[in-house]
Amino acid sequence: MNEIYSSRFLNKKIRRTENRLAVDLSMPRWHRAKLENDLEWLLTWSIKRVSGPDYLWCDGAKGLQIVRLSKRSFSLDATVLIGPESDVSQLHEATLQGVVFLSSHGKKLKEYELAVRLGSSEYVVSKKLNNRLHGDRFSAALRLQTGA
Repeated sequence: MNEIYSSRFLNKKIRRTENRLAVDLSMPRWHRAKLENDLEWLLTWSIKRVSGPDYLWCDGAKGLQIVRLSKRSFSLDATVLIGPESDVSQLHEATLQGVVFLSSHGKKLKEYELAVRLGSSEYVVSKKLNNRLHGDRFSAALRLQTGA
């Protein structure tokens, strides 16, 4: 992995972006452009965990639809632009769908799972509660599933 994209660097960026998104979702009135920007950066940092010959990035999120499922859970649906870092002019529209759960105080994301479908590939960015191994700590994971 490129030195500027060390695990520590990425984890720090991801946590900061998660916190911004959580605080913005906690607001009584949402500012769609701000939420789309937070989502863009969360995907940009998270998707770099995919190992491969070329790092990917997210150039934007648009058409964000948010449905409040409960006081602290939300369903997200948007169109995102994904492309390789090596050629920023080569962007592809992908669909994003997922669910996020806020912490009890609304300042952090407790859990989330966001699926980005780009052609025959699906990138799943998730943060899950892992009680058995780490008590109340969370683990973040990204898995790449390539379909036919």
